[in-house]
Amino acid sequence: MMNMTAILHALIATLYQNQYVVARRLLDDPTDISLHSDIPNGAPLIQWLSHSDDDEVFEILDALGFLEREVGKGSYDYHDHALKLSYPTLREQLANEPLPEFLSEQVLVGCFIQHAASMDRFNIIGDVRLAGLPTHKDWFAVPSYYIEAVREIAAMGYCRISADKANWLPAVSTIMETRGYWIGDRTADEVHQETLKSIWETMPGKLKQSLRDEQGKVNALTLAWAMGEFWSSEDGWNAHPLPAGDEFHLQGGHLPDAIQIVKMVEEGRLPGPEK
Repeated sequence: MMNMTAILHALIATLYQNQYVVARRLLDDPTDISLHSDIPNGAPLIQWLSHSDDDEVFEILDALGFLEREVGKGSYDYHDHALKLSYPTLREQLANEPLPEFLSEQVLVGCFIQHAASMDRFNIIGDVRLAGLPTHKDWFAVPSYYIEAVREIAAMGYCRISADKANWLPAVSTIMETRGYWIGDRTADEVHQETLKSIWETMPGKLKQSLRDEQGKVNALTLAWAMGEFWSSEDGWNAHPLPAGDEFHLQGGHLPDAIQIVKMVEEGRLPGPEK
């Protein structure tokens, strides 16, 4: 069995870092990042019922016997758990107790990549944003707190690493495709960018012109509204409003894509609406 202790530690540290209680410490000291330090026995771990992506990590912790469930009363939208170890810290636990054979290499590596990749997509608190692991196929800088984990992944043949730079190898394709990051020869981000480009380029001219504000710029909220009213992933743009439904969900759900499209227009990657 390949050594996976650094990967497991980085995965749990990422989960712990994202906890709301821990994140608040950054208000007092922005350099106080738990990914750089150790995680104590009994560390609180909140399982938000709305964050289904975390469920897999909690299942791994439970299978390893590292989870003390519902130590607090919790609430309707979360459970209060705690890290349960035989040693004072997670590093000591992993250094002294071998991991069981049933722990799947592909599951652990895939779960770690999924959580590390999403690290930089959300602010932890305020303006504090930590770098994650990219899923593109070029060389990328590895954050210092993920170096040990990426070295173990490289030893498995999923990537190669040189100093603090790494890039993914074809052997990781199954993991990346299963997790939705790669689609054939392209990354999911590349495919999504093409979809956004198509949405903007096929948008009726008059509707596109109506999105401009007084300065001639496109407003993301207005674009999200237009997509909710007139665009569907099955049929593209429609001449008439879509049948009434959950319009708030439709429009709100389009806002992240609308923000990206507006950014592409502002950066010159897409043409602006004609006057």
